[in-house]
Amino acid sequence: LRNAKPVRGDVAFYLAADGDTAGARTFPVLRPYPGQPAQVAVKPVPVIARGQVALVALSVDESGPSALDLQLTEPGAQRLAQVTRDNVGKRLAVVVGAMAVNVATIQGEIPGGRVAPARRQAPGSGRPLQPR
Repeated sequence: LRNAKPVRGDVAFYLAADGDTAGARTFPVLRPYPGQPAQVAVKPVPVIARGQVALVALSVDESGPSALDLQLTEPGAQRLAQVTRDNVGKRLAVVVGAMAVNVATIQGEIPGGRVAPARRQAPGSGRPLQPR
């Protein structure tokens, strides 16, 4: 990962608890885009957790904005592929520590285990999680 700096803190991926708030956990959203709530309610159990994340880094590209790069272990990559394949159109939150650093709409299966949450987009266009 070019220009990447390791990120400290626990990392987990949670499916959003859209409409199913029984037992939901709530996390503040780091930088909500216009119209996005400042908090996200997620299902209580992460779909990807600490042992399935190999590397989390913050990188800066030539235009200046920072991006989160995530590399999962092989079991984590297999789990993410399954979760994204089975939950197209649902939201997935990437949580570092106690902060949702990205809330993305799953656009399709993400194979390979390396992902980068998309940069900010216009409201209503979603914030897809993209394979790297």
